[in-house]
Amino acid sequence: MKKIKKVLATSFTLGLLVIFLIIGFFLFRYGWQTFLYQRKFLTNGQRTTGIVVGFTQKRSSSTRGGSSISTHPEVDYQVDETTYRVPNTVSTSFNTWSTGDQVTVIYDPVDPEKAVLDTPTNKWFASILLLILGGGFMFFPSFILLTIIYRLVKYQVRKTKKTASLAFKKLLKKLK
Repeated sequence: MKKIKKVLATSFTLGLLVIFLIIGFFLFRYGWQTFLYQRKFLTNGQRTTGIVVGFTQKRSSSTRGGSSISTHPEVDYQVDETTYRVPNTVSTSFNTWSTGDQVTVIYDPVDPEKAVLDTPTNKWFASILLLILGGGFMFFPSFILLTIIYRLVKYQVRKTKKTASLAFKKLLKKLK
């Protein structure tokens, strides 16, 4: 019964590690795709000056009862006499701009509605976060699996050496 429980526990652990590896792989893959898309967007994008016209504030609450306010700047920019607003998806809990400030906007010349503020957070945050999470989800289970495999191989080698040693000793006794 103990052996069955040990096998089930080991199987469950290995299954869990494989699930973490798969999740890590997909997070890393999506992060890499996001990184490549963003790099292409930034390479082909046009830069223009936008103006901060206001801020959108969102309150979020935690399970502990606390809350925080995040601020999204609303930035308008013009392309060919048409005014667009940056769909700012990254928020900050601190405000770095004031209404009326000029900021650099990068937009897609084919589809000017697609734009980002020219800040490291807005350009790279999502892809870097996904790459780090995916890498972590892949690294730690891989490390644990390799450690388990190493110990199993080491155990089998030791067991084989003992068996071979005993067989050799028996053979020597028979030859005497």
